[in-house]
Amino acid sequence: PIAVLDAKAGWALSARASGEPWKALKTLKEVLVQYQKLKDKDGEAFTHWALGGTWRIAGDMKKGLEHLLLALALFKKLKNSEGHSYICCALGGLYRMLGQYDLSGRYYHEANKRMRQRKDTFGIAYSYCGLGNVQRMAGHFKAALPFYKKAEKLYGTIGDRVSYAYTLWSLGTTHKLLGEYTQAHWAFYKADTLFKKTFLK
Repeated sequence: PIAVLDAKAGWALSARASGEPWKALKTLKEVLVQYQKLKDKDGEAFTHWALGGTWRIAGDMKKGLEHLLLALALFKKLKNSEGHSYICCALGGLYRMLGQYDLSGRYYHEANKRMRQRKDTFGIAYSYCGLGNVQRMAGHFKAALPFYKKAEKLYGTIGDRVSYAYTLWSLGTTHKLLGEYTQAHWAFYKADTLFKKTFLK
């Protein structure tokens, strides 16, 4: 039964990525109940993480935060370094959306430190991009640029075209806000090329 639940959770994340968060929420809620019945704490923690991100996409930041904090407590108890690291990234993103930039930056910095300790290239890039987004949204445009450039370089090395494209979009937006239109045009053009290759419109 656990393998089935794992598959259902994976399907829900695919539905979320396809722009159907409500379908994902329905399945994830069902999966969470089953993991709890089986006393599978790893599955429960993962599902809280998935629900947190899905509620954020669905526009309910309060519910998203509740699930992410539950996931964080579980991952800490399980001493799950990978889960803890990615929850920090998720909390950084959610607090950023709530306009709580200090908290957001704190979680992204913790995530970045943990990702570097684990030598998780994707996670390092993800947290660098998050740190850039915090600076940009807080109006610190020049401070955002080094973080984006570090993320851009790392995403390029692992071939993650989707994350790379979003980072380039953020980089282009920051250059635009600084009035650096040549650099902005280059970043937007490159992002557009990658978005087309990955069929994202």
